[in-house]
Amino acid sequence: MRILNLFGYTGVASLVCAAAGAQVTHVDASKKSVAWARENAILSRLDEKPVRWLVEDAKKYVQRELRRGVTYDGIILDPPKFGRGPTGETWRLFEDLPEMVRLCGQLLTKDASFMLLNAYAARISGAALSGLLADTLKDRAGEIDWGELALEQEGGNRRIGLSFFARWLS
Repeated sequence: MRILNLFGYTGVASLVCAAAGAQVTHVDASKKSVAWARENAILSRLDEKPVRWLVEDAKKYVQRELRRGVTYDGIILDPPKFGRGPTGETWRLFEDLPEMVRLCGQLLTKDASFMLLNAYAARISGAALSGLLADTLKDRAGEIDWGELALEQEGGNRRIGLSFFARWLS
């Protein structure tokens, strides 16, 4: 299984996928984050797993993969609210996310397994992310679910919202 992890940060999702046997392409614009991800692979004894660690602007990478005709069986998107690419490209969640999701939908193989979208912004919701996936993947069979990731205090009395997610599963 070929997985693309965009905005991969310190590599947790990439390493989980690699440990499960996937070939992973990990893309993040931050040289520090990718170095940390590589270190995490070593510390987790997963440094021999098939992970490509790339310091690159996510949108430029996706556009290049489309031109090359490369496809993936699963895509993870965990974009920041705002960011800069390695050569000064600007990422703005609300302005850039719809196009990025649309482009990623084109990168999925015909029998792809999933697309996972996560966002940390007060002005977004799991329902909105679900709508983006539904619009992009309307011609594909599968299910979309969505919600909020939260940290729950022991005993279940308090929850702290961390982010919103939506995922499409075939």
